[in-house]
Formats: sequence, structure tokens, C-alpha cells
Amino acid sequence: MAEAEVLNNVRRRRRVVKSCEQCRKRKLRCDRELPCRPCKASRQALKCTYDASVSRTSTSPTAQVIGARGARPQPDHVTASVEQDPVVHSLSLATGKAWPSTTSSPHPTPHPHLRTETDKTRMFGQSHWMHAFDQAQLLASIQTHSAYATSLQGEIITLVKDASKTRIKIKNKRSANVVDPVPDLLNTLPTKDLCDQLVENYLRLFEPMFRILHVPSFRTDYQQFWENQQLGTKPFLLKLLMILTIGSIFHPDRAESDSVRTPAHAWVQAVQWWLTGPTEKAAMCMDGVQVFCLMVLARHSNSLGGSTPISTDSLLKLAFSIGLHVDPATFPSLGPFQREMRRRLWATVLEIMVMSSLDSSLPLLISMDDFTSSMASNINDTDIAPKMDTLPELRTETEFTDMSVSLVLQKSLQCRLLVVRKLNNIHPPISYDDTVKLGNELSQHCRDVSRSFQSVFSSDSRASNFHRKFVDSYIRRFLLLISRLYLLQAHRDPRYLFARKTCLECCQIISSHVYSLQLPSPVTDEFLLLAMRGSGLFKGPLGQDIIISLSLEISTQLEEECDSPENPLNKSDPLIQLSRAARRPLVDTLRHIHGQLRHIIALGRPSCKRYIKLSAILAHIDAVESGVEDPRPKIMDAMIESIRVCMELMIQTLDRETTSGVGTPWTEDTNNGWADSWGLLGFDTDFIDPTLALNLPVMMGTNYANDGANGLP
Repeated sequence: MAEAEVLNNVRRRRRVVKSCEQCRKRKLRCDRELPCRPCKASRQALKCTYDASVSRTSTSPTAQVIGARGARPQPDHVTASVEQDPVVHSLSLATGKAWPSTTSSPHPTPHPHLRTETDKTRMFGQSHWMHAFDQAQLLASIQTHSAYATSLQGEIITLVKDASKTRIKIKNKRSANVVDPVPDLLNTLPTKDLCDQLVENYLRLFEPMFRILHVPSFRTDYQQFWENQQLGTKPFLLKLLMILTIGSIFHPDRAESDSVRTPAHAWVQAVQWWLTGPTEKAAMCMDGVQVFCLMVLARHSNSLGGSTPISTDSLLKLAFSIGLHVDPATFPSLGPFQREMRRRLWATVLEIMVMSSLDSSLPLLISMDDFTSSMASNINDTDIAPKMDTLPELRTETEFTDMSVSLVLQKSLQCRLLVVRKLNNIHPPISYDDTVKLGNELSQHCRDVSRSFQSVFSSDSRASNFHRKFVDSYIRRFLLLISRLYLLQAHRDPRYLFARKTCLECCQIISSHVYSLQLPSPVTDEFLLLAMRGSGLFKGPLGQDIIISLSLEISTQLEEECDSPENPLNKSDPLIQLSRAARRPLVDTLRHIHGQLRHIIALGRPSCKRYIKLSAILAHIDAVESGVEDPRPKIMDAMIESIRVCMELMIQTLDRETTSGVGTPWTEDTNNGWADSWGLLGFDTDFIDPTLALNLPVMMGTNYANDGANGLP
């Protein structure tokens, strides 16, 4: 009889719990979305939450005891004490199965809790007070369907709504009355035909590398937006504006491209306002992270300036706050579609963080120990949909999908993340052995990229030549920077010659793409269009890393050809002639880049530092090869002339834009000022001082110690 009474009192539940807690209490059919349809349609503004402790896997036929907050894992000592209970032991013998514990632990293990509402998503870590409150189960007694609680439900809801409205009124009254920087974004949109072209440019070139959107869903929203713009949501409009900004880079008509670039600054400000202004809580969701990622990429790819490191740090915190760093399988309430989208978006957040740390030379604020999210699946966007219950069969690595290019990047992400941490973190410098090890791993990734594009991706038009050039150059820049740590030491210690050889190979491969740039002729290479417009990593073969590394290699060769600056080169020496012929391709590459940078300034981009530096470097090379004892006067003349050229070109641009009434607002894309940048390269220049003090030989590896001055006397 005692066994029968216990069996009758135990609640049996054979079905898997999939509904949200609110639908279960209200006995409604839940569609298991975040938030679900019944919670969104409720007049009571319900918070849609799921019990993270309930697994979606099939359960045993044996009845399970589920409390008011759901079953939780129990510590070993509690489980052992329950198993010793004589009643439970007898029931286990009678049924032939282990009986689940019915005793709650006073200190259950906290689980990550993901709360999704209609306007924001939030994940609570173990330091949040909610976990302690939940473990204490102080409200467990009233979270039941008692008659008394049901009778007070209406009154409680009314009081909560009234209190919430009053609280909002107080906060709005105290908040500053600030003005939206772009109050009417719809009127700033280009024509639909131009928007169609720019959207396709983005979806074809950028989205395969940095997965942010579900393309079929975006196309549906895009079509509905043009049918009735007033029905479009604010997050969608902001996504569209950033997509247009990125897509304008690749438009073949330069005038059309510049017409989009003009309002792009205002668009970026509008996005930043939405992300950090009074509406910042609305950004605490997947849409907010998508908008944030697009904004950072738009600023990088168009050199729109701003404090990029600060922005990317905020992006990381936002991604943390909605739980993107946690493996989506941890949250049973997430469906297959949501899991895939979260994995894709987290990979893009990591790429942006690594890119920003490398460009800004600031420490990377995340490591592999800070997240558990795994790589996304190799499937097409058309294979997944928001309402699906299970994932389709995954494609093999030999099949090209919408994820293939992104997965190629993700395979090297762990290695690249470690490289950036070694380069920028304030720890003892990385050893040469570790440098070689990381370099070999990156070299293997480069070979894998080449093999993939040659064998697997070659038959699919979605994998363009742009993707091959970008991914290869992108990974090789990490290899260049990690090897450059020992580049200067290789001149004096032959043990480091491998680092010098690696740097030279990386520079030659990346800079080889620049010969397709033949300004002022029209540019059709999309990779070079990005290099002309972009900043940091997006500069590609026009980046300062390539220019400086090639210059250091040439100056090292010049120094090896003579014992000291007092012994000029012997032009008739066959070895000198052979060496000069061997490095001629490197010098020609620098001259070609120098000429193309001049044309880029003439097109309206006032980015003059690379042009002025390269003018000084080329003058130094010519002077040393000509046997000039003191090349500094020639270097000074070249610098002054290059500054004059930049001034003339910028004045022409200013006059042209003033006459046409249409501006092309370029923004300097570096955080360092002019003086800081010169100082990093060995220049000690004060533009207020007409003498233009210079210390270029230090940068070029030559020391004129007899002069005893920081530049010209």
C-alpha cells in the first residue's frame, strides 16, 4: 500500500518540455520562438522565458518529479543520500529502474539563463543576483495555480502595469532632451535601382566572408520594405543603410559611389545614436549585434573614422550580454535556426575583434577560454528557416555552400587570435621558437586556402577572385606581423633569417595584386576598390605594413653591400650590380604604389602620410644607390615636394566639391596623429618648425652618428 500511495502521488510526465514557462502556466500552444507568438500577442507584456535546465532530449519512461522551477542537477552527496532511502530503494527494485531523486539540493548548480523579451535579449551569468534568488526558491510557494493566486492575478497585473508606466514617465522626464542626428532616414535613401545594385554587391562579396544575415529572410524583408517603407522596422532600416555603405565601394560608377558616400557619415552617426543613445536597450538583441557588426565593417571598409577600438569593445560586451559566446546547445529553448544564426554571428564578432586589435595595436580582450560557441554548420541559407525543427543533412567540406568562405576563415581563427594576443598583450615578448611555430601554422592555413579555392571552390561562381585575394592577403598579414618581430635581428644574427625570408615572401605575394591598379584608368578589380577605400586590414597591398616591410628589406640589402656609410657603393662591382638587379622588382613595386597613392589623393581621399613617407623612402634608396655620402638633403627635398603635391591635389578636390556642391567626405583612418606616426617610423618632425627635423636614417637602418643631431643641423 505504501508503494502504491507513493506512485499515485508522483506526477508522471512523459513528454519533453518545450514550451515557454508563460505558455505552460496559461495552458496555451507555444511556437517555441524567442519570444513566442502568444507572449508577443499578450496584452500583459509577458516576458517569454524558458527553463534552461530542461533538456530537449528524450526522457526515460520513468516518471520524473518536476518542481516549480524545473529539475536541476544535484550534487553527488545529495544523490547518494536519496538513493539510500528505503522507500526509493524498494521502488527501484519493483520497477527495475533507478528512481529519480525527489529531494532538492539547497545549493543547486547555476545554469546560464537566457531571457528573451519582445524588445531585448539578456543572458545572466553566475554573478547575477537572479541565480542566488532562483536557488533559494523564495517564491516557489506562490508560483502555483492555487485558487487564491488566480483570484489576485488580475489585480497584480494591473498594479504592475501602472507602476511600470509611472516609472517610465519619471525616467523620461529626467532624461535629457536630445535631438536625433538624422530624424528622417527614409528621405536619405538612394533610388531603388541603385539600392538594388549596392545590396547585391554586399551580399555577393562581403556577406560570404562575414556572416551576419540570413539572406533569404533579408531579401523577403527588403522586398516588403519597398512595398511599404513605413512598415519597415528601425533595425532593418539601419542594417540596410550600412549594407548600402559597404556595397557602394564596389559600384563601377565612381559618381554613383560617391553619391552614397556623402550621406554615409550621417548614416553611421544615426546607427551609433541608436546603439548608444536613449534607445540603447533596443539594441540588446540579435538585431542589435547585426547592426553593430555592419556599422563597424562599414567604417573599416570606407575609412569613415571614429574610435574603432572603443566601438569593437562595446560590440563584444553586447555580444556577451545576449549570450552569443555560449554554445547555443546550452539553451534548450533555441531552435536549430537560432542556433546556427548565433554561431555565425559570434564568429563575425570574433573576426571584428581580432581585426580591430591588430589595426589599433591594442590588447585583445578575449581568449579561447572566454567562449564555448562552436563553428557553424556547412549548409546553405536556403537549407534553414526560422520555423524548422531539425537541421538538414550537413554538406561535406568538398561541397561549396554559402558558409564555405566563412568556414575557411574560421579554421585559422584560433591561430590568428593567439598571434594577436602575443603581439599586443603586455607580456614578455614571444620567443623565436614560438614565432616559427605560429608562422608554420599560418603558412599551412594559407596553403589550405589556396587548395580550397583551386579545387573545391573553382566550380562555383559564388567563390569569386575577390574572396581568394582577400582571404589569402588577410591571413598572410598575420604571418607578416608575427615574423617581423625578428626581421631587424636577422641582419646581425643568421638564426633569424627564416623570419626575414617569411616577411619578404608575404610582402611580395600581397603586393603582387597592386599591379592590376593602373590609375587613372577605371578600376575593375573589386579587391583593389576595397584597398583604395578601406582602412587597416582592408588596405591590402596599399597598407603601410607592406610599404614599411619592403622598405626595411631594401635598406637591409643596401647596408649589407657596404661596410659603413662612409664607404659608398662601388657601381662597377659585379656583385653590386647583381644585387641591384635582384632588388629592382622590390623598388619598382614601391614606385608603383607611390604613383597610385598620388592618384588616390587626386580622386578625393586626403590620406597623405603613406605618400609622403614613401617619397622620403624612395629618395633615400636612390641617394644610397647613387653613392651620395649624405642622403638627407635629398630626402628633405623629396618630402617637401611631396607635401606640396598633396596640398595642390587637396586644394583641387576642395574646389571641385565646392563648385559641384557635392562633398566626398574622407576621414583619416588612423588613431595616431601625424607627429605620432612619424615618430613611430623614426621621424622626429614638428610641422610648426620650418626646419622639419628628420631622423629618417634610423628608420632605414643607417646611423649618421658623426652629426650628433636628431635630423638636419
